[in-house]
Amino acid sequence: MRSSSSLLLSLLALGMTVACAPAQPAPRSLADADAASRSPASLDAANLAPQAKADADRRKKEAFELFDAGKTDEAEIVAEQALAAYELAALQSRSARAMARAERVEQERSKKEEQLALLDGAQATLQGEVEALELKARVLLDAEPVSDLKTVDSERLLVRRKAAAKLASEAESLCLGARILGAPNEKLAPLEEQLKKLQGELNVKGLSRDMFPRATELRAGCLKELTTLRRENSKAAPQVNVSDQLLRELTENSFTAYRDDRGVVVEFRDPAEGAALRDKTRSDLARLGALLEGHPGLRTIVVAHTAVAADEKNSAAWLEAASSALRSTNRANPETRSALGAEPRVDPRARSAQAENRRLEVVLVTARF
Repeated sequence: MRSSSSLLLSLLALGMTVACAPAQPAPRSLADADAASRSPASLDAANLAPQAKADADRRKKEAFELFDAGKTDEAEIVAEQALAAYELAALQSRSARAMARAERVEQERSKKEEQLALLDGAQATLQGEVEALELKARVLLDAEPVSDLKTVDSERLLVRRKAAAKLASEAESLCLGARILGAPNEKLAPLEEQLKKLQGELNVKGLSRDMFPRATELRAGCLKELTTLRRENSKAAPQVNVSDQLLRELTENSFTAYRDDRGVVVEFRDPAEGAALRDKTRSDLARLGALLEGHPGLRTIVVAHTAVAADEKNSAAWLEAASSALRSTNRANPETRSALGAEPRVDPRARSAQAENRRLEVVLVTARF
């Protein structure tokens, strides 16, 4: 009897010991995963990386269920996986936010580039108008022939010679524009013959002759023939203003364009490296050709301007490549001519002279004012 009582007391004591034993603590990773699920980064991920956030929540729930089932080791492993999943969700969230910010920056940059293109076009237009006014002023102020070359200093003669070369080059473009628009040969042929003779004399070095007045007269003659044609065409269709429409379309498509006596001019600065056109120049010329498809019948002249002597042998290759790029998206076959260095945009001695003076022009010879 005493033995049975002792055994019963021992069993009761053992049961009390087990009942009073502390519960096994939850792994630290469970608490970390739970804290991560409520962090600001996790809440942000719910909007920007919802799939990754949902995967992390699923793993956290599984970890707690395993712990409740007494599978502490497995719960700890899954909790660590949940914690890593929350970190991944936060990373994806930051990445999504950065991409959205980059997209906004790109949109703002595109808007600014469009604004700069508009400003460049306006500046080019203004510059063309200023150059035209300067030319007219120069003609008015210094158009009289120099009767006695010995009384004139060589610097003034050199300036007049350079101005004559510029005027002669402009005259060639004007006469070419008049010819492709259909000006009478009997009007143009004498001008072209005199112009060819003058340019031959300009190619001979020396200051023995003052050719400025002749160049002025020939430019005026070529411009007169082109203007006469345009005036007649404008009378036939006074409501059509092709130049304004072209300028608007070109500016909207980020081209540098302006208007002068030749028509509407699209300019490509520093277009080549050696004999090869730059890739951007080619693609821009192709874009221009595609735009001009909307203006069938519009005649074009591609003019190459050189900056240094080495450019002169490459200008023919530039013209051929430019014509080819235009034809890739346009059936028209442009006329071409090389002005060489006769029409510098800035003083050749300036630091930026090469980039400014080396250029291609696509002249859109408008048939109306």
